[in-house]
Amino acid sequence: MATSSMSSQSAKKQKPLSSLTIGVEEEILALKKGEMPPKEDEHRHNGHPMTTVCPPPSRLPQELIDIIIDYIPDRSALYACCLASSLLVHRCRSHLFRRIRLKPRTDFARFQRAYTSKGLLQYPREVEILGCLTPDADPGDDANSGLNDEGDPDHRWMDAIVPFLMRFDLAQIEWLDLRDLSWGDIAPGTRIFLLTQFTLTRRLTLSAIDFWNSNQMLRTLNAFPNIHGLSMEKLSWHRANHTRKQLEGIADMHLRYLHIGQTEFARYGPFIKWLIGQRDVLIVDEAFIVWEDTEIMSPITLLRRLAPTLKSLIYQQCMILPGSELVAARLAAVQAAQGQAQHIAPVPVVNVPMQPTQAPQPAEVEDEPVTAANDGGEDELQNATEAEEAAADEDQADPPMGVDLSDDEGGDDDNNDGADDDDGDDDGANEVIHTNGPPIVMDDDESEEESVIEEYIAEHSRWPTETDALRDGMALLNSIPIEGSRVEHINARIAWSSLAMVGMKLVCQMCTAETKAFSLLLVLPPRHLWGRIDWLSIDSLLDDVAQRAAKDAILELSFLGAFAQAQEDLPEIRTSLTAKLPLLLARRRWTPKYDRSNLQ
Repeated sequence: MATSSMSSQSAKKQKPLSSLTIGVEEEILALKKGEMPPKEDEHRHNGHPMTTVCPPPSRLPQELIDIIIDYIPDRSALYACCLASSLLVHRCRSHLFRRIRLKPRTDFARFQRAYTSKGLLQYPREVEILGCLTPDADPGDDANSGLNDEGDPDHRWMDAIVPFLMRFDLAQIEWLDLRDLSWGDIAPGTRIFLLTQFTLTRRLTLSAIDFWNSNQMLRTLNAFPNIHGLSMEKLSWHRANHTRKQLEGIADMHLRYLHIGQTEFARYGPFIKWLIGQRDVLIVDEAFIVWEDTEIMSPITLLRRLAPTLKSLIYQQCMILPGSELVAARLAAVQAAQGQAQHIAPVPVVNVPMQPTQAPQPAEVEDEPVTAANDGGEDELQNATEAEEAAADEDQADPPMGVDLSDDEGGDDDNNDGADDDDGDDDGANEVIHTNGPPIVMDDDESEEESVIEEYIAEHSRWPTETDALRDGMALLNSIPIEGSRVEHINARIAWSSLAMVGMKLVCQMCTAETKAFSLLLVLPPRHLWGRIDWLSIDSLLDDVAQRAAKDAILELSFLGAFAQAQEDLPEIRTSLTAKLPLLLARRRWTPKYDRSNLQ
């Protein structure tokens, strides 16, 4: 009886397994609906073991999500993230649509539909305007699309830029990138817009722009007083008509980076005078300088001023402009060929200038700093459209098709024709004659006395020979050496010519006990010309650096050039070079490197 009574009581207490399952399911549904709190510490249900019911995992803070997205370097991955979750869309768009690239074939109507307050209007922080006057500027379908049927610059498409960009909050634009433009062919109203509406821009790139004259170049630079990064390369101007006032800036300037690249047809002397001006404070953290002009005093003056604050220096020197030995030799060859042709047959000879040798470029050096999330190359918006449609609201405007969103700073094309306009004098160093070029005076040039302009024109029409520049440059560096340098990293690449010794002495004086790494690459001529090289002076310079450098500093010396025709020649080349540098070999502070190459 007792046993049967206990069995009946146990049966009353126990519920069928199906009832237990239903109870658990009801509790989970209640949790999802938020009708009851989770019981994290309850491990039994009506006396029966059960799996603990845990709350849904907490979401990562949006700040952490944004940081993770910021470290994604691949654009396709950013597109995929847009598809993954609505929590990722905003931050991904801030990278994908950070840059607007405007070109002659830009569909502004479609852009206006996409860049709205409910669309993409809030994301751009960089504006690139690409004129497409040369095939190298944009090698795709837009190559040469900025030229008219006669092959002249046609910037009428830029008239649509003003009303389109006015819809943006231009105070948020951090980087203005102007490329491949003929400045005087831009409508005056558009030029005024560019020079007055981006005054808060922090980064400025000027690439492959023909400013027509130095007045317009300095006028443009003065329009951006708040920049902390400046890059300029392949610039042209044809008349030195800048004003004294343009060179007398007094505002303090602190540039995180300064890039002075190769020139197309512009001399950088006026720019360096503008940069130094009458400023009490001029600080540049990182400098990348390519110098091709025999007017060597300008880089000496600039580096002397920057030395106390400069942290990193990349310096390239290759003399290819008028006044250089290269141009003089080519002119002599052309004239000799003309004389021989006239002796054989007295017929008219057309003097076709020869192309100068391209200046060497440093390996793996970017023109300017580029954030990883924006380094996307040449991308169209087809993939972006798919990502947007999957993650955006129904009333969101579709992104424009055919927009290149990359912020790539461009290639390292070396099309320098600085010697093409030489007048044919024997020394190639007196005067440059410009023919078939654009007008060189513009209505909005800032005014200056004509006598002052004539002095500037005369000054910038003189091209010192390398012999004269060598004498003056060495005399200056010997009498007033650069002092107080605090550069930590120096990377120099110098192509041999008479002025190479000035370039070497300049960078060697920048090296002090503060320097952590100094890499010097000498581009040597063929071996039969090595007799012209002042090896004793090179050895003395390098030995002086070895004595001043810190004990843990890395000193590397590399040789590059057409001095070895086969791999088996290298041991003999090494023996020959080390024999010419006895102090370097004895002190054993420099690490010499050799590279077999056939530079022409």
